[in-house]
Amino acid sequence: MKSLFTLIIIFTAIEIKAQDTIWFDVSNEVTIKSNAWYYKLTNYTKTNNGEYFCEKFWINNTIKARFTCSDEKLQDFNDSYISWYDNGQVEDSGIYVLDKKHGTWKYYFPNGQLSGIVDYKDDKRVEEKYWDIDGKQVKDNKEANTITEFIGGFKNLSKYLSKNIKYPTIARKNGIQGKVIVSFVIDEKGNVINPHIRKSVNPDLDKEALRVITEMPRWKPGKSYNRYSKIRFIFPVNFEL
Repeated sequence: MKSLFTLIIIFTAIEIKAQDTIWFDVSNEVTIKSNAWYYKLTNYTKTNNGEYFCEKFWINNTIKARFTCSDEKLQDFNDSYISWYDNGQVEDSGIYVLDKKHGTWKYYFPNGQLSGIVDYKDDKRVEEKYWDIDGKQVKDNKEANTITEFIGGFKNLSKYLSKNIKYPTIARKNGIQGKVIVSFVIDEKGNVINPHIRKSVNPDLDKEALRVITEMPRWKPGKSYNRYSKIRFIFPVNFEL
């Protein structure tokens, strides 16, 4: 049996078109209200410069983000962007120009301490400085932006899957095989959270794929702007006879 896997932001309103609420889970995927981690309230308020205004809120109804976009689909950020943690502290703030970060952006820890200041030009970092949560400046900027990875790397992840995946007996007897797509999040501490099936093959294979992903040992969490961050992964787990 083989296992395959991959890592796969003061306006003047002149027109109000509609208002939609979209719910998102911890994986930033659309979900139902009862499973939501935050929600996006789209006012479709067209500003006097032809842009569209949008807000995101935490499930406790505190503001999560406020931004404007240049198109009605809210895909291209433009102008100011600011986001907040669920405790009310600012998380990120800066300016987008035609969907690219521009000028000075500031990043913060949940306690309000500055974690980084980055100067951008056309979405490229020109200058950057980072600080630890105690205010001490980071000497090596590479340490402030690191990837989330399975401890021991890809090789150890392969060994874990090969050793721990158990082909369901009934599925084996009935010749059932295929690729189960599993989505999950590695949180700030390296734990697997919110695993769920994105593409099902068979109930038994789905269950086994979820089990082996859920029981993975703790990962090495990655950093973004010197803050440990949640990262979503998508794993195709292939069951092959």
